[in-house]
This record gives sequence, structure tokens and C-alpha cells, in this order.
Amino acid sequence: MKLKCVYALLGAGILLTGCWHDYVGVVPDEKCEDALVETHSWNNLIKILELYPEGQIIQIDDEIWLKGVVISSDKEGANYQQILIQNIDNAPRGILLKTEMTNAHFYYPFQQRVFLNLKGLSFQMKQGMIKAGLYHILYDNPVLAKIPSVVLKEHLIRSCALSEPIEPTPIKLETLNETHNYTFQSFTGLSFTSNEFGKMLGAFREDSKRLLQDCNGNELRLVLSGYEEYYDYLIPESQVQISGIIYTKNGEWNIELNSIEHLKLIEDLCLDRNRTKSVFISEIVDPDNDLKARFIELYNAYENDISLQGWEMQRYTNADTTVSSRFDLSSYTIKSNSTFVIAADAQQFELVYGIIPDAEARGSSVANSNGDDNLVLVDSDGKVIDIFGRIGEDGSGTNHEFEDGRAYRKSHIKEGNDIFDFEQWEISNDSGGNGTELKIKNAPEDFNPGIRIN
Repeated sequence: MKLKCVYALLGAGILLTGCWHDYVGVVPDEKCEDALVETHSWNNLIKILELYPEGQIIQIDDEIWLKGVVISSDKEGANYQQILIQNIDNAPRGILLKTEMTNAHFYYPFQQRVFLNLKGLSFQMKQGMIKAGLYHILYDNPVLAKIPSVVLKEHLIRSCALSEPIEPTPIKLETLNETHNYTFQSFTGLSFTSNEFGKMLGAFREDSKRLLQDCNGNELRLVLSGYEEYYDYLIPESQVQISGIIYTKNGEWNIELNSIEHLKLIEDLCLDRNRTKSVFISEIVDPDNDLKARFIELYNAYENDISLQGWEMQRYTNADTTVSSRFDLSSYTIKSNSTFVIAADAQQFELVYGIIPDAEARGSSVANSNGDDNLVLVDSDGKVIDIFGRIGEDGSGTNHEFEDGRAYRKSHIKEGNDIFDFEQWEISNDSGGNGTELKIKNAPEDFNPGIRIN
């Protein structure tokens, strides 16, 4: 309960103050009881609901008790006339109770342990979400009506067990499934999208959504009603850890906050992943006069050295859709603002170009392409950092053929691209098709390994 005040400055320097409490009525007591009943598995309810068509409202007539914990709070204006509970063990799913009760946080505060008697309540499971209320007919159709406060207290019993903090282990967005609906979860390393920066979290008394993304681009939407006390909190540019009640709707995952305290600013966890885009393929060579002088050059446009632990180069020969050969880069580090040259034959490379390559990939390797293959640079998470060509398409006669020539990354390019973009390259070959240059090239005079001209 908070004390709210207004101040007015009158003439002669008189300050008029008016204050009131934001709760109207008698503050309830905090009585509790441990129901002497046998509790059931939450799966029992789910199995019952799965017997019926999705969305059908089912009234429970059997004496079934569930033990759970309150994961919602209307203390700061969220969760109006609804209480959410979940299994103490954090699975499976939670339940949204529709109620007429306001200021429910006095009776059922966040983290309060409770017992729920299902008998006499009606339930509906739709898109994996479970809602509960009272069975009611409206215009000849069954609906879930809100549970009056006096009835709710008969079904939702406060346990005398001490309320222990709910501290869910942060999970990844890509692991979410329907069993997470209406559960309290935590996510770290998320950022609001740049077009949201500087805006308020919500709009006054209007529904709104704000988009967040993790380091891999997976999405989560923060939902507000506009009645929350923190709706005017300005969206930060830094990354956040966010904890709240999640649910999916129309294939999109949403989260609702109980408190602004559940939105915390953290250091950028995507920094290492974002900077890896600064490593890219800068040159691929297939000399007409010396096949052993072939090489691939990478470049690091970042201001710091980058470890290539877990990285690899992949070659897709001709129209292959599976990797034909790999080159493990794990034992290497690429220096800042520097090249990294992979030779097909280190001895011949040094003889022809007069410098020692950074690595050698002999045989039918990634560096020994005859100009019609596709090449991919992959990081330690298996994420495509850069690509040359189109997997599944033989390069012959296309705009990514470099037979007897080379593919050179234009000097203004500063990061990799997981989709091949011909406009980023200068490509020469022996055919000159599809916008490429008809010009064969010879070693060493037509190439400049180890040098990136910016």
C-alpha cells in the first residue's frame, strides 16, 4: 500500500498538501492454513483437459487439490483481476484465475504458497494456456466468468509455508514450448530493438507491446496494459535481464512484468557475438597459371584480436547441399585489422608470393577450389558468419564463379554476410557471365595475399 500525495502552492507561499492511500477498504489479515488434503499432480488436470477439444470449457466435479505458488502481483498495476499460479517445481504450465478481486496482492502476494481446490471451478485450455473461472452461459454459449472474491477464498487457500524467492534459472528463447505458458521465467542478454530506444515502456491506459531480441535474433514481446505504475519508464539502450509471466499467442512469445524491479540493466552479453561479424572472407583465388597457388583470405576488421576457437571453413563442391570438406580454425587467432591466409599448398604459396601463409589446407580442401564451389565461414555456435556463393547451386556460369580468376571483397565491406550478395564482390573468371569480369588472372602479379586495401 502506497501513500499518494499532491501539492499545490498557493499565494503568500502557502503549501497545500493532500494525501491518500491507494487502497480503499479494510486491509485483510494474513491468516493462513495448511490444508489437510492430499494434493495431486498438475498433470492430472492437463490430462483431463486434453480429453476434450481445444478451447472447450470443462467443469471439474472431482475433489482435486493442487499445490502451487502465486507468480503474479497487481501491486504496481499489472494483472488486474487475475491471479496466476504455477507448480512450485516450475512445470508444467501455470493457471490464470479470472477473479473479481482487486488488490489481490494483499491476500495472495507474489511468491505466496497456496492450495487450489479444482472442484466447482471450470477450466479452458487453448493454445496451451490454461484459464480458470466459473461456468456461465452467455447468449447460449458457455464462457468463463470471473470468480467472486468470497468464492475464490474457498478455492485458493493460503499455505503457512514460508514464501521462498522464485529465482528461475535464465532460459533461452529458442527452448520455449507450450509447457512454459503462464509460468514465471527469466531471460538475460536481451535488448529492445533500436526503434524502441527512448520510448516509454507503455502508453497511458492503452495496450502496447515492445519487442526484445536475444543475441541470435529470437524475439520476445513485453506486454503492458498502460495501467502499470511503470508504464512511463524509458526504454534503455543497454541489454536487460527480464523476469515475468510468459505465454504464447499466435505463435509469438509474450512476457508481462509484475514489477519494474524485474527489469534489470546488465552488461552487453552479445558483444563477443556481434564483433565476430567483423571476421569475413576477403579474397578467394584460383590462378590460371598455378593451381597450387590457390588460397582463401579472411580479414578481421575489429579493433581487437578474435579467437577462432570452434570456427571452421566449409566447402560445398559444385551443387552439393552437404559439406564436402571442412577446415578447423580452432587453433588460430586472427589479429585485429589483419588478414589470415589459408593456402592450398604452403610451400608453393611461399615460393610464389614470397610470404608464409597463416595456415595450410592441403588436398581437396576448402582452399583448393577450382572456382565453381560455395564457401562458408561458421563460428563456434554453428552460426554462418559469412558465405560466398549459393549452397546447392554450381557456380559455373553464375555471378559467383571465379574459375581461373578471383573473388575479391570490395574495400568498403567491414563485416560478414550470411546471405551471398554479389554487390559486395569484384569477381573475375574465364567466362564473364552474369555481371562478372571476363579476365583470367595469374599468380603472383594479379593477387595481393596478406594485404587488405581499405
